[in-house]
Amino acid sequence: ETLLWMSRENPEPLPREHIDVSELVGELIQQHRYLIGNRDIDLMINIHTEPCLLPPTACRIVIGNFLRNALQYAEDGTVEISFKYPQLRIINHIREIKSRQESNDFGYGLGLQLMRQLCAKLGWQIEVVLEQQRFTVILDFTRVRALDNGGSTTEGTDLFSG
Repeated sequence: ETLLWMSRENPEPLPREHIDVSELVGELIQQHRYLIGNRDIDLMINIHTEPCLLPPTACRIVIGNFLRNALQYAEDGTVEISFKYPQLRIINHIREIKSRQESNDFGYGLGLQLMRQLCAKLGWQIEVVLEQQRFTVILDFTRVRALDNGGSTTEGTDLFSG
């Protein structure tokens, strides 16, 4: 449904529901826990439980993609998952970056590009930070500022329901 929506030139907004991000992340971790395998990885989770008004399928796709990649490509150590509206952060520790390493996307590659496209259509923002052997993905659920017809800047819709 969401991927078909994404392919439309002028899509209607996706239906939004109250989402408990803590519950969603918990479900997705259980679904992707097998990716840890025999590695010694601790999950450090700090999620505020305020409900957010978001499209559920899109949330599941985007957050699931980032969690899957973090669990699959993390080195032994800690994967940190935190959410405080409006930002979800997923930080995984990575091996030392070699100067001749072919790719430094640590598994996010094509999936990251697809997630950027989906999030752009939703008005969400993604930031990727690679520093000090940590790969951080920040997903910001606030809508990007948009220009109205008069040329002035208007705030986007706040997706928090508290």
